[in-house]
Amino acid sequence: PANILQTRSAREWRKDVVPRYQESAGLSREDAVEAYLEYCKQLPFYSYHLFEVDTAEAIDWKLPSRLYLGIHKTGVYLLSSRKEVYHSFNFLDILTHSSTPYVVTLGFGRGKALTLRTNKGDEILSLIIDYKYQELKDTA
Repeated sequence: PANILQTRSAREWRKDVVPRYQESAGLSREDAVEAYLEYCKQLPFYSYHLFEVDTAEAIDWKLPSRLYLGIHKTGVYLLSSRKEVYHSFNFLDILTHSSTPYVVTLGFGRGKALTLRTNKGDEILSLIIDYKYQELKDTA
């Protein structure tokens, strides 16, 4: 992707990519796919669902106007564009949730809520509900 390509010079990319390409020479298609997946599993945000969102109402959260919402089996994460974690939540910490076509609101009790602008609200809530259900099922 263009936003990732620009993070390093062409020389730096070649320094990392060419040796990996050479290591894969001669592998069967299946072995190459397996090696690629093993590499991906080592990446910091492997298996996260990442959504670019804008903060709509985030009183006392000290968040930038644009950030990433990461959803993983371990919880929900508010991330910077460099994927630094601002806040993280266990699914059971989210007491209420709602969405409209362009807004997601997560409630944490005691009047603390987070409202985010996104056009992926239904997808975000579906993931949160599914993971929350699984966590409740596992603890029962």
